[in-house]
Amino acid sequence: MRTAFFFQWSVSQAQGPRVRRRSAEPGSGSEPHAHPCPNPNCGAVYSLRRNLQRHLRLECGQEPRFKCPVCGFRSKRRNNLHNHMLVRHPDAPLPAM
Repeated sequence: MRTAFFFQWSVSQAQGPRVRRRSAEPGSGSEPHAHPCPNPNCGAVYSLRRNLQRHLRLECGQEPRFKCPVCGFRSKRRNNLHNHMLVRHPDAPLPAM
């Protein structure tokens, strides 16, 4: 018998990323393969360990390192800056990354 999984969105109190949590039943709290961030101010939970390791290496506790040359928008991920440039500044040249 297959168990249905339900997804719930949650946002950490410290302006963390939206995390998709998977539980066997709504509100059960039993999240299979959950890898929470050890930082008490973060609250991010990842289903794959390698995603948690990337989060710890590049994002958690780090200042955003990618900056928009037009408006000053900052992001921790390069693809977010790329998408920002395409949507907000379609006529501006993309920065070399």
